Amino acid sequence: MGATGINGLQVAGEKSRARRCWFIPDGTELARRQQAKADEEAAWLAEMDAAPLTWGLCYFIGCDEGMVKIGWSKDVNRRLAELKGPSLYKLNVLAAARGGREREAYYHQKFDAHALGNEWFTRCPEIEAEIARLNGGAA
Repeated sequence: MGATGINGLQVAGEKSRARRCWFIPDGTELARRQQAKADEEAAWLAEMDAAPLTWGLCYFIGCDEGMVKIGWSKDVNRRLAELKGPSLYKLNVLAAARGGREREAYYHQKFDAHALGNEWFTRCPEIEAEIARLNGGAA
C-alpha cells in the first residue's frame, strides 16, 4: 500500500504529484462518510414528513405479496380505485407518507435495483422495511 496522505488517508497511487493523487479512505473515514450520508438522509426524510399535504402523498400500493407500486397522488384513495379497476388482484395501500413527487423520486432512485417499470417494484427486504417504518414499525 502507498504512503499515508493528508488527514490520514492512504495514497493508493502516485503518477505525478503535480498532476494527480488518488486516496483510499481508511475504515474510520468510510464510517464517518456513511454516518454523514445516513444523517443527511434522515434529516431530508424528516423534512418530507413535515411537508404540507398540498404536495401530495407518496404511496406504496400492492397486494399482500408480490409487486409494489411506488407513486404519488394528492388523493391516494382515488388513485387506488383507478389502479383497482384494471387489476385482477386485490390491491391495498400498504403505506403512504408526505412528500409527493420529491419523496417518490427518492424512493425510485433508492430502490432502482428492484424496478420492473411503470413505477412497479419487486418486493424486497428494503421495501418491506420502509413500508414497516412508514407504518410505525421497526425499520
